[in-house]
Amino acid sequence: MNVIRKPENGKSFVEYATRGTKISFNDGEISADLQKKERDDEVKIDICKDYLDELVFGTSGARIYVAQIVIPARRYTDTEIENPDYDPEDEQSQPTITVHEPVPFSMDNVELTLYEEV
Repeated sequence: MNVIRKPENGKSFVEYATRGTKISFNDGEISADLQKKERDDEVKIDICKDYLDELVFGTSGARIYVAQIVIPARRYTDTEIENPDYDPEDEQSQPTITVHEPVPFSMDNVELTLYEEV
């Protein structure tokens, strides 16, 4: 996971931990399985503190912005395989087909930006 701190020389950032594809903040106060959040488009998840100083997903009712997670769009590989339904008698039938398969999720592709709590 690529971690960015803003500002770089900041002193007070929310604590986080990762285990497999999961991330948690402040010793489990809030957590998410990032693999389950992956989509065909980029996903941005905002983490904020509300007026009770509790961590929340999203910015609604937020008092301070503490982190943002960016999960890049799902990538795919194309593999050409034999067409199991190939019919040499049918002019429109093709001997091979292309299978569009998702690349396995990797936390290495996730970006976490931490914002100093002031």
